[in-house]
Amino acid sequence: MVAPALLRATETVQRDLELYFLNEGYYYDRRKNYYKNQGKPSSKIYSIQYTAQAIRAILFNDPHTARSRPTALLKNNAIYDEIFNPQRNFKGYLNCCLITSKTNNYIAEITDRPQKGIMTNFRLHMAWLAPYFSLATNAITFDQIVDFDLSRYDSLIFRNILDFMSNAINKYQTIHPEANLINMAKSGDFTGYLQEQLKTAIA
Repeated sequence: MVAPALLRATETVQRDLELYFLNEGYYYDRRKNYYKNQGKPSSKIYSIQYTAQAIRAILFNDPHTARSRPTALLKNNAIYDEIFNPQRNFKGYLNCCLITSKTNNYIAEITDRPQKGIMTNFRLHMAWLAPYFSLATNAITFDQIVDFDLSRYDSLIFRNILDFMSNAINKYQTIHPEANLINMAKSGDFTGYLQEQLKTAIA
């Protein structure tokens, strides 16, 4: 069975994204391991699926689908066409990858092992929240992602997101004692709960 990413790799929008990332000093790996085999740094390489998940989580307020159905982002034509819109500014797409990558790096630095284990499940949720907390706003537009200054997303902002997520998870599980972490990470209901909590967290 051919991987969905491989089927998409030759499409024009994918070629254009690869060129854009290259011009910005990053590597869009539409051909699996192409840049790894050239010895490029893994920290600057982004696969089609990684990029799709980052875009779906951040631009579409949909971290649960990005988490639960990663292959559907590439297989489902309607979802794929929403994500990879060639009319959009690709800077926003690159920034989604950079925000997600920075989030993953911060999570890796968490010293509390149980907490790190929990937050690894919610890495896409935390990446989605990063622009909201960095810009101190309850509403994010695509243009704000295009213009996003990654330096604003520092360790203090991450700590605020970490505290917010920890509290939200605890509160949600108090309301829904049957909910487990894996199901919450894949649940649109939990994302909706986070959006409601966000309104009071960032007044």
